[in-house]
Amino acid sequence: MADIQFDEEQQYSASRSEVAQKPFLLRLVLSTGLVRTRRGAEYVLIGAILACLVLTVLILIHTGSSAPGLSPADIQRITDLQQGVRPSAPPYGP
Repeated sequence: MADIQFDEEQQYSASRSEVAQKPFLLRLVLSTGLVRTRRGAEYVLIGAILACLVLTVLILIHTGSSAPGLSPADIQRITDLQQGVRPSAPPYGP
């Protein structure tokens, strides 16, 4: 077999600046003074994400239910148009 040698000393290791660098949002939450630990800042960010998701769902539900529905007369007119029936003049009056 061929003589294969491995140099285990040259493994990749992250430099100290790469390890110590915290993500921007974590630094931002920590700088507000609301929390003191990295784990606390992570919990605050997870809570903010969940609050945004709940708010999005509520907005979508609210705007989806406020759309006006079609009246039976509108549905009949659409059906007639699809079948090629000429529309009659719309009724006037109350």
